[in-house]
Amino acid sequence: MPKLLAAAEELIREDFYADDYVDSTMKLISDNIFYETVKVNYIELIRSILR
Repeated sequence: MPKLLAAAEELIREDFYADDYVDSTMKLISDNIFYETVKVNYIELIRSILR
């Protein structure tokens, strides 16, 4: 669990989505992306941080 918390804190510190927040939000709304796809993307992102 500490590694997960560290990964979450790193995501927040990096402002990972700040640069494309508007674009990402519009894609989620307009492209009808499935929630499962979003979860998989977050999991992959956390794995890349933990490596």
